[in-house]
Amino acid sequence: SEASVRTESQGQVVGVYRSLGDSVTAGTIIAEMENASQRAVVLQAEAGVDAANASLSKVTGGTRVEQRAILAAALTSAESGAVNALLTGYAAIESAVRGTADSMFSNPDTEHPTFNITTTNSQAKINLESERAYLTQVIEVASEKSTSISVESDLPAELNAAEINVRRVRSFLDTLIQALDAAVSSQNVSDTQIAVYRAESSATRSSITAALSGLSIARSSLITAQKNLEVGIAGGQSEDVATAEASVK
Repeated sequence: SEASVRTESQGQVVGVYRSLGDSVTAGTIIAEMENASQRAVVLQAEAGVDAANASLSKVTGGTRVEQRAILAAALTSAESGAVNALLTGYAAIESAVRGTADSMFSNPDTEHPTFNITTTNSQAKINLESERAYLTQVIEVASEKSTSISVESDLPAELNAAEINVRRVRSFLDTLIQALDAAVSSQNVSDTQIAVYRAESSATRSSITAALSGLSIARSSLITAQKNLEVGIAGGQSEDVATAEASVK
């Protein structure tokens, strides 16, 4: 009996290992075709598997020791930056209220402070006196924090709390500027002095805004540094590991 024998692809025959009339079993190689391109494809596939396994090992194994040291140093720097931003914020609060605003008040640290400048904006005057009474507590907290804050503190929480208080002081200054815009001279306060107060209040507001920006930047830097170090120690996130495993598969 006869059977037609054909190769799955065309190519040049580079070796014949059996002669006509030989008896062969299934799987016996009787001839070999040129296969450099097929071998190259196999090598490329093997290299792809090796690369995928290397990526998986990198994701699950975390970063190298020296890289972790760099990430840890970045976190330490971010923590120091956060402490400095907090100290700046605390100082800005006290300077804005006691250094600038209180010169326009009588009994500023009591429950009933009095805004001494005559203004046609009566609501601004009411709001200023009410808010100044509250800010005494804010200043006391800022003063206490400025002596106790450190890199060991819960810095994200401290940054959030400080940002709230700084924003409140800025709002207080906005109201103060509104009252000064509507101020009228009196026997005790001249137009010139009112203009000086207005300029000082505007400059102080700029300082408060800068402190607020510093707190926001410090918080963002701290969160980024913390997450980078966590990933460096624990390796990739679950979705990163799943992606790497799928690449291997």
